[in-house]
Amino acid sequence: MVSVKDIETKTFQTVRFKEGYDVDEVDVFLDQVVARAKAGNPMTPAEIAAQTFQTVRFKEGYDTGEVDEFLTELANGVTVAPSDNKSDTNNASVATAAAPSVVSSKDNANRFDSGSPSVTDSSSTSGEDPFSGGNAQVPW
Repeated sequence: MVSVKDIETKTFQTVRFKEGYDVDEVDVFLDQVVARAKAGNPMTPAEIAAQTFQTVRFKEGYDTGEVDEFLTELANGVTVAPSDNKSDTNNASVATAAAPSVVSSKDNANRFDSGSPSVTDSSSTSGEDPFSGGNAQVPW
């Protein structure tokens, strides 16, 4: 379970030269999750899973994999941790049902595969791709 405090203190690795999620959009969304949980009107797993963010490149953004992983964890269950304030009774659950997995734009990257030889052919030479952060496969 992820507590509200976990959400409030969560940090993500920032990226600049590979695709990342807009920092402000992610922060605003997580603030909304916390506010709704504290108000007793928690977001559903479907609402969390349906959230999308603008992607940025060459501008500071959050690592998409880290954000997607956290949102999946968040959709699987979040509780409001009791506070030290005895008058605070917000012990609502943000999401308790099994959630659909969060899909990032990276998951749709191969939807245009035409069956033609790919630049990821196993016989190619590998090198570090400065834009995606992964290994570039160049058929030489």
